[in-house]
Amino acid sequence: MMRVLKVLILSILFVLFSVKSYSQSSRGEAPEKDPKQAVDEFIEKYSDELRLDDLQAALLKVKFFEFYEKQQMVIRGEGSRDQKVERIKVLHESLMKGLAEFLDKGQIKALKKAQEKERKRRMGRRRG
Repeated sequence: MMRVLKVLILSILFVLFSVKSYSQSSRGEAPEKDPKQAVDEFIEKYSDELRLDDLQAALLKVKFFEFYEKQQMVIRGEGSRDQKVERIKVLHESLMKGLAEFLDKGQIKALKKAQEKERKRRMGRRRG
């Protein structure tokens, strides 16, 4: 359960926050979205599906943004792409452990599903 939650949250965060890096490094056509705004929008959009209470939503926002800041430090830091990917995976695992402290298994499953929806939506926009 904890591992699944970690993977789900890491995936969501990675997708949400890597958009900024992707837009800067590739086409640069998409306007840069404020990370806090992206997290707020995600949580607002999926709050009902995830059955989040106010405290859980607030904690999730904090955890997601902390992950984003750490991820950006890794991305801007020294090392090869592979090293950075490994560091981000470790950060994601840590994030998932933290989320399991206040989300139940059902919420984690719903979070993963929501992250996958968002990933597919973004991939569709890039292609078309």
